[in-house]
Amino acid sequence: MSFLQNLNIQNIFPPSLNNPHDIINMFTIHFNNQSVTGYGVFKMNVRREAERLGVEDHIEITIAESKLWNRATVANKTQYQNVALATNALLPNRFPIRTLRRR
Repeated sequence: MSFLQNLNIQNIFPPSLNNPHDIINMFTIHFNNQSVTGYGVFKMNVRREAERLGVEDHIEITIAESKLWNRATVANKTQYQNVALATNALLPNRFPIRTLRRR
């Protein structure tokens, strides 16, 4: 079975990783150069779920991230954007975060 079929969607929507302080501690980027994005927080949640299931295939994880994000509702994506905004508010010298584009 694939990772996408085995994952628990309840651990993805709403974000299980939603504490800005935890996100700052887990992120490996240099915060002075980049902002945390909603998609970045989403990917962290999916990767935590992959780790919980013992999935190590990065290609399979990336495909699952893409499919889940593209299928997510605007409300689901907004939850991640809100977590990203709260995280960025704690970071000094950050660039403004991109918001969701309405189609």
